[in-house]
Amino acid sequence: MHASVCEFIPTKRGTYKLRVGNATFWCGTGVFNPGQVNKVTNWYCSKKKTRKCKVVSRTLAGHLLDVSGEHTH
Repeated sequence: MHASVCEFIPTKRGTYKLRVGNATFWCGTGVFNPGQVNKVTNWYCSKKKTRKCKVVSRTLAGHLLDVSGEHTH
């Protein structure tokens, strides 16, 4: 899966999820600020634990860099 459009979704806990296509991802660092300019952020598939999905997305300055792996669900 690769899509050039991503969306940052605020959560109830005050953090963000990343949406790429139909998939959602959680921030690997635990804290994400959409205004971060020079930091690459790793995002892990929301189904990483329950479905052992190993897809990882990376963003830089709020823009999608790449999506690696195949979803297992």
